Amino acid sequence: METLFRLVLKRPAIEQSEDAPSICLAQDSQFQAALGQVQQDPKPREALKTVARQFVGTPVFIGDPKKLAIFEKLVKLSVDLDALEKKKNVPNADLAKAIEDSFGSKPANLVKNKTLAPFLSNLKDSIIAIKQLPEEHRRPIEDLTNQLRNIEVIFKVVATKDFPGNGGMLRRYRRRSVKLPSEADLRSSLATIERQKKLERQRKEAEEKNLKEAEAKLDLYKRLKTAVKELTSLSGEHFHSTSQQADAGFLISAVHRPVQVLTHGGFQASCRLKLKFMPPCFPFHLPFVFQG
Repeated sequence: METLFRLVLKRPAIEQSEDAPSICLAQDSQFQAALGQVQQDPKPREALKTVARQFVGTPVFIGDPKKLAIFEKLVKLSVDLDALEKKKNVPNADLAKAIEDSFGSKPANLVKNKTLAPFLSNLKDSIIAIKQLPEEHRRPIEDLTNQLRNIEVIFKVVATKDFPGNGGMLRRYRRRSVKLPSEADLRSSLATIERQKKLERQRKEAEEKNLKEAEAKLDLYKRLKTAVKELTSLSGEHFHSTSQQADAGFLISAVHRPVQVLTHGGFQASCRLKLKFMPPCFPFHLPFVFQG
């Protein structure tokens, strides 16, 4: 049968909510830098899959939520957050207490000590890797995403003191979508990693230079110390003093003595000053006398 019509469904772009924006998975990690590096490959799709497969084989890849070191703590926190979602009023203090009960530490300390940073980073990269590989779609990506969302709640509690205010706001924040990194994000991650490597290389070069200078100064100090020690250990028999001889001396000529030089120089300067301000001479004619 011949196709008579082709219908295309168009929908407007979803505007990001200011209260609950999408979780951006882009970050400055080695994995995402590698993804950005293969963007210019003749077969970028296959190259991306290769990088993702390599990441899946690393210890930092999280394919099972139960493999996460803080799995039990996140489970308890999830139960407490489910209960808070049903309440009308949810002060920031109540949410902070639920987090402290689950992790045994205040939310501010968890953020300050970067306790959750590696888990957050590994979850983001793991979700991207699963998205890149069709054979990994069997993974419980929804459970991994929920773990990511609950960790994001902890950061939000510390950053915004009036969050969430009510159960509905908490529920919305825990249902946030995730945003995969764009090509520009991956290139930016690559540039950041390369810049960090450059700074690290410069730091090492500076340290090596300072170390060499310090070693040179220490070597000079040791040699000087040895020389001083050798000199101070010498007895008087090793030194020879030359005998002093009387000398009548001499006097410079009178014209070259300071007083005469100063007087003669002052007189010449005075003459030059007078000549400088002397009025100009006008030409005049002398009479000629003839003798007969």
